[in-house]
Amino acid sequence: MPQHALVVDDDLEMCKVIQAILHSTDTEALISTDSAHAVELLHNQKFDSVFLDVNMPPPDGIELTRLIRASGPNQKTPVIIVSGEEDPSVVSRGFQAGGPPSFYSNQSQRASTESIAHHTWAADTMRR
Repeated sequence: MPQHALVVDDDLEMCKVIQAILHSTDTEALISTDSAHAVELLHNQKFDSVFLDVNMPPPDGIELTRLIRASGPNQKTPVIIVSGEEDPSVVSRGFQAGGPPSFYSNQSQRASTESIAHHTWAADTMRR
């Protein structure tokens, strides 16, 4: 049975790249380029993983992570923050917003995203 992920990034091309990587791991990915719309999706649908960009129009990826953790069906869903940001404070804020299991990956590293997707799938399998 395929996994279901939500990919949220205001850059449609980046969404498509992440979607293609996830597809190669038997994960169906729903794309949202509007983080406000993503809030609605996250409150109404359960996902196996959520991939977020940091820099988006409000709510940004950090705030969206806080909203996910605050309530709804995805409170315990792995959140993967994907960003080109290399500022350690961004990474730190991402972990603080979501706590484990949250991850950070530089979007230029396809192998990291694939590894995270496989790790997320394995963790979900173990929870069942």
